Amino acid sequence: FRKAVKISRRETVVSAGILKDFEEFVAALNDTAQANKEAMDNVEIPDEFLDPIMQDMMMDPVRLPTSGNIMDRKHIYRIIMADDSDPFNRMPLKAEMLEPMTDLKAKIRDFCTIHNLPWDEE
Repeated sequence: FRKAVKISRRETVVSAGILKDFEEFVAALNDTAQANKEAMDNVEIPDEFLDPIMQDMMMDPVRLPTSGNIMDRKHIYRIIMADDSDPFNRMPLKAEMLEPMTDLKAKIRDFCTIHNLPWDEE
């Protein structure tokens, strides 16, 4: 976004007032991103909260009924859109077959709240 601010300033594509608002937005966005990074760096995230393929914290965990593995919904959706199979055993898998893990989702949300980590409800 900083590059977008530079280009906007250089090319004068927006009014001064809009540019000022955009610069403030970018600064706030960068501050938030930095705070989130620092919070994540200072917390040991339990393995059960991590997506097994992407290794990031799951926000909407689902069980894959064909293998029993648990993944974040957004990641398995991308895999299913490209392949329609379970990445762990290559058996056919459709989005409607995914089983929501509401208890695990609640545990992850509580963990994020306790440790002041960002929670994206999606």
